[in-house]
Amino acid sequence: CKVILTTIETDSTFYSATRKGFDVAKVDPMLEQKTRQSFIEKYLGRHGKTLTEDQSSKLLTSTISIIPGNLRAILNELKNNGTFDELDQSIEQFSAISNAEDLYWHIVADAERTFGGDFVAGILLPIAVSRNGLDEATIMAIAEISPLQWSQFYGYFEDFFVF
Repeated sequence: CKVILTTIETDSTFYSATRKGFDVAKVDPMLEQKTRQSFIEKYLGRHGKTLTEDQSSKLLTSTISIIPGNLRAILNELKNNGTFDELDQSIEQFSAISNAEDLYWHIVADAERTFGGDFVAGILLPIAVSRNGLDEATIMAIAEISPLQWSQFYGYFEDFFVF
C-alpha cells in the first residue's frame, strides 16, 4: 500500500512533501464547476446517495474542492459518515477547511471516532513508515486484525489505498 497525496503548490503539505523528496506529479485541478458537479453526482450516485442543489453549491464554492483528490475525499467522508440529519453541518465543516492537511487530519479524526485511535494508528503508522508500501496480508499481520476488521477499515478508506 502506498500513500498518494493531493495538494496545491501553495499549501504547506506540498512544501513538506517536496522537502522530504517525495515524487511529485503535477496535475491541473478541475477548475470547471460543471465538471465538479458531474463528479459529485456520479460519485455519490454509485453509492445510492445524492445532494440537494444547495448542498452541492456549498461544496462547489469551497476552495478545498477545486482539487479532484480533495473533492473525492470529502465525498468519501460524506458517504461514510454523512447522516441525513447532519449532512448540512458536515458540508459546512468541509467547506470551511482551507487546506489539504486540515482536510486529511479531519478524516483521520473521524476514522479514530469510528474505529478507535489505537486501531487506526495500528494500520496507518506501518503504512506511513514503509518505504515501498505494504500488501494487505502484511498490514493485517502487523496490526493483528482479522480479515473482517481489515475489510471494514479498507471500505472506509478504499479511495485512499492503492494496491
